[in-house]
Amino acid sequence: MSRSPETTSSLESSTTLSPGSYATAEDGFQGKNLVLCFDGTGSKFGERPPSNVLKLYQMIKRTGNTQIHYYQPGIGTYIGSDNDFDCISSKWRTFLLHLDAIIAYSFDDHIVAGYRFLIRYYNSGDRIWMFGFSRGAFTARILASMIERVGLIGSGGEELVPCAWEIYKNWENHGQPSNPCCRASLLADRFKNTFSMSVPEIHFLGLWDSINSVGLIRNRIFPLTARARIVKHLRHAISVDERRSKFKQNLYHSNAHAHSLLQMPDTNDIVERWFPGNHGDIGGGWSTDKETGGQLTDLSLRWMVREARDLGLNFSEEAIGAFALRGSVSAVMSRAHDMLSMDSEVGKGHYAALRWWALELLPLPYMVDMRDTGVWETRYLPNLGRRREIPKDAVMHWSVTWKQALDKRYKPKNIPSTVTYEPDDIERMPDDLPYSIAVS
Repeated sequence: MSRSPETTSSLESSTTLSPGSYATAEDGFQGKNLVLCFDGTGSKFGERPPSNVLKLYQMIKRTGNTQIHYYQPGIGTYIGSDNDFDCISSKWRTFLLHLDAIIAYSFDDHIVAGYRFLIRYYNSGDRIWMFGFSRGAFTARILASMIERVGLIGSGGEELVPCAWEIYKNWENHGQPSNPCCRASLLADRFKNTFSMSVPEIHFLGLWDSINSVGLIRNRIFPLTARARIVKHLRHAISVDERRSKFKQNLYHSNAHAHSLLQMPDTNDIVERWFPGNHGDIGGGWSTDKETGGQLTDLSLRWMVREARDLGLNFSEEAIGAFALRGSVSAVMSRAHDMLSMDSEVGKGHYAALRWWALELLPLPYMVDMRDTGVWETRYLPNLGRRREIPKDAVMHWSVTWKQALDKRYKPKNIPSTVTYEPDDIERMPDDLPYSIAVS
């Protein structure tokens, strides 16, 4: 970086969470908030460091009857109903969970479970909030698209959910045809008109590093799910530094791999921000940095909580107060991770890195939206650890600026010179930097 930041005497006001100042819903809103949280692969409540999805869920206000909450552990954490698998051995169960994490064969179940929750609790006038990380973000996106296409079945119609899902999948696999004479489109229209009570608006869709693949070897991707006209507010935190082939970003704004008009949602309130760190540094799951006592993941969580709070989601005052005490400086100065690195301090060691590198050397399939035709085509090319391609008009979170300036270890090579940095970022750092850092 060419510029050196000048520090100020107060913490950044726009990123500080004040425990007593969170916003409430707009005047006149009489419904309830339905909050659905979809975790990433292998993420669940337990002894391992929680993801940002689980952290946000823990901060949501859960007293009273104005908010109803739903948390779904990630793919690879459970297999259908536990009662259905009581008879299998623990080793076989562990194998099935690992297999699910690899090929995501339970993906359909995750979509259907979220849809069932809405059938049970949604009433006209309620606000739907969805949050997701990684495959959980993909789950949220597809669920929103499914609701738009086939509607939301009324209470008591849960037996029709598998049918609704199959009709939606068929419509997606045919390329989201808009021609009412097309069989897939006609079937979806008839189902919506026959069984659905409404097409509710998704008030807020909050995503951490949504990726463009579900299966590790075989992609189960609906490339056109980015168009969701029923989403009112969309917030997406994206990783600058993730390199793995199976974790390519899935953006809403235009990018080098998305040229079709169908790829663009109709809502105007789309905010996508790029943050320092790899996939897990954005969505969570890494332990606290031993040197700084912070986590890069706090940066995107703080941003997401503020955005949701300002749009009417109610958080626990006590939880917000505790999180507000976690400093932004310690988060910025925390180490960025890389699963392709052999260094155990930034990755998970040689064995894990070699497994990921094996995939980097394989010509695994990936989807490309062709610029001239707008048709998605499958390509086969080894990734070889290439960094993500960042759009020229991308907007960087202020933490990218400061991490480049203050952390001599952090030198991303994939940020175009044309990107925009959040305004006023120079005024957003305190002057009492407690770490030994190098200013470029």
